[in-house]
Amino acid sequence: MDDIELSIIMISYNEENYLRFAIDSVVNQKFTKWELLIGDDGSSDNSLEIIKEYSLKYPDKIKYYVMDRNDGVKIPSIRVSNNIKRGFSLARGKYFSILAGDDFFNEKFQKEIDILNKKKKYSAVVSDFKYAFEDSSKDFNVRNCNSRRLFWSACYAHISCFTFRKECLGNLLDNFCDDTGMIYSIACTGKWKYTHSVDFSYRQRSESIMTTSNSVQLNMLELLLFDDILKKRKFKFSSLSRFNKPIRYIFKNRKKIIESKEKYNNYLEQDDGRIIDYLINYDKYKFFKKLKCRLFIMSSIFFKYTFSIFRRSQSLFCRRKNGN
Repeated sequence: MDDIELSIIMISYNEENYLRFAIDSVVNQKFTKWELLIGDDGSSDNSLEIIKEYSLKYPDKIKYYVMDRNDGVKIPSIRVSNNIKRGFSLARGKYFSILAGDDFFNEKFQKEIDILNKKKKYSAVVSDFKYAFEDSSKDFNVRNCNSRRLFWSACYAHISCFTFRKECLGNLLDNFCDDTGMIYSIACTGKWKYTHSVDFSYRQRSESIMTTSNSVQLNMLELLLFDDILKKRKFKFSSLSRFNKPIRYIFKNRKKIIESKEKYNNYLEQDDGRIIDYLINYDKYKFFKKLKCRLFIMSSIFFKYTFSIFRRSQSLFCRRKNGN
């Protein structure tokens, strides 16, 4: 197994209708120096049987592990992050990619590994991606960019757009390494190379976690991630820009949250008196602490618009350079 260059971590929970397609999108790659580590999060459907079937068919290439659903972790994104970290601990490759059990890759890895092998200055390679809907007529592509700070200030890309070096694991956040949190860790490690090609499809499902969570939960989740990021002290201003919306949303809805505290206990306990608690308890503060809180919110607005101007300027420059 010395020829393993790439470790792909796949996370799965009750995705029996999509798993075969996802796994086949790895198996059918032209690049062959990979291993696939599938972490099942205690599925109650037929997912684990499908995973076992593939591990028996490709015993030298596909391994799996099962997470404990009774481990006390109640926030889905942190559960996913723990699953990914478990995969990292078992992996043997010098490069990594992450895939959910309902998404799929296009032909991807040979060109990306070639770039990383030749260009040591890059911590990762990133492609464009496609939102894939149940009604394919609604599908559309999303373009990424090569500027880490401008990207981080507001842009979104799925983590599966990235193939990254093992060194990125040295910058993992404490709680979040799914999707946006892992992209932050990659950005902290170094520059990435943008391929301008659509190499990944992000399936949109009506029953997914993101579509079944309410707005308060989603914005609280963003601020838990922001708190994790602040501990690293990198990309501080672009992070303020990125998290401007959840900062303002939680502040605006602070009374509603306090009135329904029990409903959001899992998030408030994870916050442990930091950003969310700081914003929702504004009305209890004396003058100077209120002023400090307001300045925090205003600074996030300032950097949001500052980075927005930079992104638009860069986009205009690129269009003129390409003659468009």
